[in-house]
Amino acid sequence: MNSSSSVKAGETRRVFQVFAAILAAFLLLIGLPLALSGAFVDTWWESGLWAVGCLYAGAGLAVGARTGRWYGVRA
Repeated sequence: MNSSSSVKAGETRRVFQVFAAILAAFLLLIGLPLALSGAFVDTWWESGLWAVGCLYAGAGLAVGARTGRWYGVRA
């Protein structure tokens, strides 16, 4: 039975790669600096956790958008 989808198994659709790249840029360029500035001004442990989360998620999404591998798992 033929599927109407043009995406083969094991490939990530281009629209999801673009969305992941936009989200990664937002996390790394806006979320991380805001979290780091909050760590030095206000509550350091909450902002520190937020900074670590932004860094991990942003880097993972950026690598996934570039290679199609999402945290070590081929989509």
